[in-house]
Amino acid sequence: MASALSWWLVLVLVLGCLLYLHWSDGQQRSRLPPGPRPIAFIGNLLDFPAPGDIEYRQWLQHKDRYGPISSVTALGQTTIIIHDQVAAHEVLTINASKTSGRPRLLFANKLCGYESITSCKDDTASLRLHQKLLGKGLGTPEAMANFRGILEREVHLQLARVLDKGGWLEQFRETVAGSILRIAYGYVIERNEPDPLVSLMEKSKSEFLESITSMSWAVDIFPVLSYLPTFAPGVTFKERARECRSTLHSTANMPYRWVRHRMAHSNHQSSYVSKLIQSELRPDTYDATEKEQAIMWTAAGLYGAGSDSILSNLTAFTLAMALHPEVQTRAQEEIDRVVGTLRLPTFADRANLPYINALVKEALRWWTTAPLGFPHVVDESFNYNHLHFPKGARIITNVWWFSHNPAVYTDPELFEPKRFLESWNEPDPSAWVFGYGRRLCPGRLYADASLYINVVLCLACFDIEKAVGEDGRRIFVDARPKPGVWSYPEDFKFQVKPRSAHHVALIREARLRHPAEPSDGPSLVGVSQEDGNYRMVISTHISRMTHNAQTTAANGAHTAGEPFRIKSSILEHVGFGAISSILRIRPIPAFL
Repeated sequence: MASALSWWLVLVLVLGCLLYLHWSDGQQRSRLPPGPRPIAFIGNLLDFPAPGDIEYRQWLQHKDRYGPISSVTALGQTTIIIHDQVAAHEVLTINASKTSGRPRLLFANKLCGYESITSCKDDTASLRLHQKLLGKGLGTPEAMANFRGILEREVHLQLARVLDKGGWLEQFRETVAGSILRIAYGYVIERNEPDPLVSLMEKSKSEFLESITSMSWAVDIFPVLSYLPTFAPGVTFKERARECRSTLHSTANMPYRWVRHRMAHSNHQSSYVSKLIQSELRPDTYDATEKEQAIMWTAAGLYGAGSDSILSNLTAFTLAMALHPEVQTRAQEEIDRVVGTLRLPTFADRANLPYINALVKEALRWWTTAPLGFPHVVDESFNYNHLHFPKGARIITNVWWFSHNPAVYTDPELFEPKRFLESWNEPDPSAWVFGYGRRLCPGRLYADASLYINVVLCLACFDIEKAVGEDGRRIFVDARPKPGVWSYPEDFKFQVKPRSAHHVALIREARLRHPAEPSDGPSLVGVSQEDGNYRMVISTHISRMTHNAQTTAANGAHTAGEPFRIKSSILEHVGFGAISSILRIRPIPAFL
């Protein structure tokens, strides 16, 4: 009897909310940017991309039908899509004081705790403190210069691993993980077996992506469900939120406590965290001040924010080189002419390598890592070009279109670095691929430096080619994206070989300059186990994730681009999974 009453209560609450949302949709629809005609109660829910769709392509159809700025509204939530780069700049940068919010998702932000992460924070004083610290630690050329040696070292080790083990894309993954965690914490990852901190970071990243998928959690649409007891139908989200919160807090606290412990014993490595502790805090104290919390949480977000974006770019770079050997040849000729053949290129050579720099820009443009950018939220209603942007609306920008607009770029589907040299002088894509206004990516200099050093060292030492089939012919390679928030190419066949025996010797020589270092994994576990609050976290997370999360990561960079596998859509969380299947509701990424 009690169970039946609970189901009826849920049904009444859902129907009441739907009626209210239907009424509110009609009130504001006429003033919004143009868009498809809504359906009663569900609005434009069916106009969102279906499972397996490439989302930016779906929204491009709106550009053709409704113009450069369009909108859709579903279940009371308005989304405005911008396909004009000038409009995006004016809306998100010039009007940044009104458009710098983030989606307010009850499940992700409040229940799971992701509101502590920089990318999820609203436009508040706390966000500005985060940005100040990130700018000081990573956001200037002087700050990044402190970490160039780490990036060069990691890529040198990567080249040697490719010679010894193969697995080109898998070695990229290890390099990215090792670089980010060493820069963030001074932490050396385990090279020969799953690393506990990498495993923890991967698990947290996976849970984060799951939690922010808008319209996947009923409590985000019907907040009243958060007041239901845990035994009520459809309230399993509370237990899932507790799991995500536990992982998140371990991700932030464990490596930060480890750095503080190492600093107390004067055996730490210079890192983003240690430098900020030394400059912003008294290193001999441990208190929960707002600034210390900000240092901890900004560091915790570096892995999730940087790993997939850089891996996507490096995978796409590999694809481009396999497809365009003439570009690779010209790049190698420039490296040989400027650097010579007696040493490997470094950051010091960058100013003298214009074609390599153009190639890095073209890699950012040709394959847009985050094709729809990261949504902003309107904090204050305003009008732009006679179109109404209501408070609470989400704004997404089709960054892929900005980078492939034929009115801006000549033959935009072609990978052509010359477009950024003086003879062509086409726009630098960094004006939009790293975001807008107050949400400009604070790690953009790191991303640029990481892409450069990987590109220049890989091309200096290796040839990247299409694979050869059993018939002796080159295997066809097609540049097609996988669905997902992060855009990865579909799996493609290629082969990598050293340019010469001399280049093999250069790689071996570089490897000898970097003696093997023991992993910091055991000391991380040891410090964590000193505190009873983390003993259970370590024993459960590391043993489980070492087998699961790291094994998944080892499948290669391609797998990270697959769409989320969300078990339950919005209606399934309240017991109507069949309706969800019929409507083909696609969970919509809210933000990263």
